[in-house]
Amino acid sequence: MSSRNWRIRTVDTADEAEWEELLASDSRSLPFQHPRYLLRYLRHHPGTKGHWLELRDEEGRLQSGISFLVSEKMSLWAVASGIAGTYGGPLSRDPEAEEAVLEAYLRWGGKRVVRRELLWGHSIPPAAGQKRLTPLRTAIFELQGGFDAFWRSTFSNNRRSECNRNEKRGLYTEESRDPRVLELFYPLYLERCRQWRTPILSLDYLREVLEEEETALLTVAWFEGRLVGVHFCFVLPGELFAWLGTSQRLQRVFPSTALMKTDVESALAKGLFRVNLGSNVGLVGVAEFKKLLGAQSDTRWHLLEEAAWLRAWRKWRG
Repeated sequence: MSSRNWRIRTVDTADEAEWEELLASDSRSLPFQHPRYLLRYLRHHPGTKGHWLELRDEEGRLQSGISFLVSEKMSLWAVASGIAGTYGGPLSRDPEAEEAVLEAYLRWGGKRVVRRELLWGHSIPPAAGQKRLTPLRTAIFELQGGFDAFWRSTFSNNRRSECNRNEKRGLYTEESRDPRVLELFYPLYLERCRQWRTPILSLDYLREVLEEEETALLTVAWFEGRLVGVHFCFVLPGELFAWLGTSQRLQRVFPSTALMKTDVESALAKGLFRVNLGSNVGLVGVAEFKKLLGAQSDTRWHLLEEAAWLRAWRKWRG
């Protein structure tokens, strides 16, 4: 396929059937790259726009593409491939087509773009992005040896003791797909987002993701009749991805430790051998807590380019 016959264009709608074929043709594809994820986000978060860059051959067949969000403020744009902490990046049938699409994304919007981001969900970067993407440390639990090996070698004595005290004092966990759990969890989620200065996702959006995506599930911690923590997870190829979540800080029990243990049990029950706890970019305390739990470091890939004045402002704001 000659690049002279390629046509790259930006579109505001995507043919879901065509993109499903593209997803099926790329072994690296993840469910977050399906057009429905972007469309759902746009429905529930007005003020943002979504686009697809599509590369087609001379016969009009979709060969490569990338989806991304655009946020506008004062006529300046922030663009991101990867919705709300999930993974994005290019899909392709052909390496050269992928390179062309990725280069188009890196140029898209020109000087109006003051922040450009891409989060890639694999340990090997897309070949076309090796010069621009940087390694992103991600916390994981490797579970190749099963639960007993994880319990002995990964969780420290302190973490195992916390789990034992949780059980003795009545904290229990479960896996759920009940959207009513999200309603109980949402006030705690809002509190943490404001504390961490992270973007807030609407309750309706979270509920719809849980109800419509068969790979979505919740691990939930309860104590004395109250919900005290939730992890919102996705079943991905080979791993359970703990996308978002938090828990209450209590004196007598340790819901965070309990949820991590439940994530491991849930992954193994589904034949998965890794729990991906995420990267927590800029949240040093959260990353350190995961390390204390015994999480190992794995590599994903990240592109973040910001205008110098925006980087300075963020640093000043703290």
